[in-house]
Amino acid sequence: MSADGNIGAPALGVCWALSAIALTVMIARLYSQARITRQLGLSDALLALSTCIIITFASLITVQFHYGWGRHQTTLTAHQRIEALRYNAISQSFGVLGSTFGRLSTIATMFTLFGITKKLRRGLWALCAAQLITNGAVVICLYAQCTNVVLLWNTDGVSGSCWNADVQTYFGYGHSAFNGVTDLFLTFFPAYMIRNLQMNQRTKVGVAVLLGLSILAFIAVIMKIIKLRALADRGDYTYNTVALFTWILAEAVLLNIAASAPILRPLYRKIIRNQPHGYSYEMNSHEVSKSYITRDQGAIKSHDSASDKAAILANDHRNDGDFYHITVKQSYSVTMTDTRSP
Repeated sequence: MSADGNIGAPALGVCWALSAIALTVMIARLYSQARITRQLGLSDALLALSTCIIITFASLITVQFHYGWGRHQTTLTAHQRIEALRYNAISQSFGVLGSTFGRLSTIATMFTLFGITKKLRRGLWALCAAQLITNGAVVICLYAQCTNVVLLWNTDGVSGSCWNADVQTYFGYGHSAFNGVTDLFLTFFPAYMIRNLQMNQRTKVGVAVLLGLSILAFIAVIMKIIKLRALADRGDYTYNTVALFTWILAEAVLLNIAASAPILRPLYRKIIRNQPHGYSYEMNSHEVSKSYITRDQGAIKSHDSASDKAAILANDHRNDGDFYHITVKQSYSVTMTDTRSP
């Protein structure tokens, strides 16, 4: 806190540090998906959108800081107060949407990682719809709570009325609780999916932890719920929303990290361990073995020896014949390449 009681500067620094992490994760993920695994898809687009929203949110917080975010409203001029509250109101929707698309990216990543059943697939799509509906309703309510939206930042000489401040607060509690439950589901769902995989217990625990990083976002949600009471005190938003906005942004960034951690594994293997990579991440929840399978003219053969593996990989770039190879790695990924002629 500065000598004049401004708590905005350190919080703004944290927000931009988190935004830089989100941008770095996004760039690394898109590079990995585009250049290494060649599997760019919906989950990557959702994460990129979430990152853009996060950076926009941080930018709006920066504008608020210019007008007095972090200081008590009683210390601001009328112009500073109005402008700070204007950008405060605008930025709240970006805070909600940043984490929403981060969760959607995490769910979409589950589709990519797991060979899930039709029933589970429907359940995940339902969860996506619930996320969009719930968080979309919050965004609508942010601007529908006043008969004249200008009242959100300027009450001087403006006619109209707004909901009781407690309505927004309790609505925030409800939607945050739902998001927290979703984060818990995304934390334990991967552990449920890998429970029957044939791998040693140490590897299985490591994979579960890697895929269950949504627990960090759940912690951020808890902290956000604690700070939500600030929304009830409309008389000092420029000061009271500092901690709340910081945790909102942290929640979105942690979700993006959780969604990207398993996807970044091939990039890690390439840079740090210099190991070969594959082109997919689909997990088979029923059976994992170190076999190599080819199909040639309708005949299916299984190859277990190192020489067979070498022969298969030697044919990897041939364009003739009807050839597949499937490599089931010891950890959690199943690599599939189709080299048939178009």
